[in-house]
Amino acid sequence: MRKLLIVLLAALSLGAGSAFAQGNMMAGTQWIGASTGFPLGINLHYGMPDLLAQDLDLRINLSAVSFLFNGAFSVTGGADVLYHLNLETENDLPLDVYVGGGLDIGASIRGDDPATADVESSGVTLGLAGLVGAEYALSPELGLFGELRGGVGFDPIFQPALRIGINYYF
Repeated sequence: MRKLLIVLLAALSLGAGSAFAQGNMMAGTQWIGASTGFPLGINLHYGMPDLLAQDLDLRINLSAVSFLFNGAFSVTGGADVLYHLNLETENDLPLDVYVGGGLDIGASIRGDDPATADVESSGVTLGLAGLVGAEYALSPELGLFGELRGGVGFDPIFQPALRIGINYYF
């Protein structure tokens, strides 16, 4: 019985290793993740692979951001469509490069602004963003990613973001 268990574990290990070496080993699984960056805040997301088409994923986002330079705070929700670029990497690195874009909507609260003497105003945030990112597979369940976002919208007009985070696949 012990020999059978060892053979099964060896076969599973070799199978996982070959899947790891074949590029995007995380394809076909859902994920949740968290990130932070600029602007300072916490971003949570839930993703579903190939929901719209092959290599075209849908990710739902929720962000809470604090703008230290003007005392503003924003809570935003949205959705992104991600397209995986099938790029070959040297030494078959477990790296997934993607591009995409999405729509965000939320609410912002501004504190005192000494320059304009604006006291306690709030507003709606709305934006359309494009993004480029890369994720490095640490294991079949964990990935470390970095993402650069740029967008335009209503209040504020220019909406840049730089994120670094981790994803858990299940």
